Amino acid sequence: MNEARAAKYSEEFGFAANYSDFNIMLDEEKPDVVCVVTPVEATFGIVSKVMKRGFAVLLEKPPGKDGQEVRELLSISKRYNIPNRVAFNRRFMPLVRKL
Repeated sequence: MNEARAAKYSEEFGFAANYSDFNIMLDEEKPDVVCVVTPVEATFGIVSKVMKRGFAVLLEKPPGKDGQEVRELLSISKRYNIPNRVAFNRRFMPLVRKL
């Protein structure tokens, strides 16, 4: 992460804080839901840690690199009783664009 760029955009868009470590963010902010928007290679590691810490998760598709990662995330969500959803952005669908 480019911390200088993060600070610049935080100021530009009026964010109260920015974090280079999601664990620190979770500790300090205690969000109701964590939205995970990462390259697929990083998704499993982050989402599994977030769910194990007890936070609800909204993640962008795909939810994992392969079926094994997806099954493991489902298992974790059931084991820890964590609400979770996979988002599917439809902003380029003709009907959604028209709305």
